[in-house]
Amino acid sequence: MAINRQFHGAPGPWVSARKDQLQHVSYNHVPYRPKYPHHMGFTDIRYIVQLDGSWVYSICVLEGYSRKMLAGMASPHQDLTAVLQILYVALST
Repeated sequence: MAINRQFHGAPGPWVSARKDQLQHVSYNHVPYRPKYPHHMGFTDIRYIVQLDGSWVYSICVLEGYSRKMLAGMASPHQDLTAVLQILYVALST
């Protein structure tokens, strides 16, 4: 990989491709930062791949304090039914 990066002029694994480096940002001010386990949960929905012209979605429910994945599934839809199914599984365990 290092030879490929060097050949194409790509930055190394710990170097940003941006010319201007961003300042370090502290996230201590975030109002929705969980204070203790099971205080908050989060849902993550993202595209995985496109199969036969339609997208496959990854839907996960995360526990906010430990960032542990409580439940996850791959779904052909990102609709209310899919989210409620995964939420039910996360809450039942």
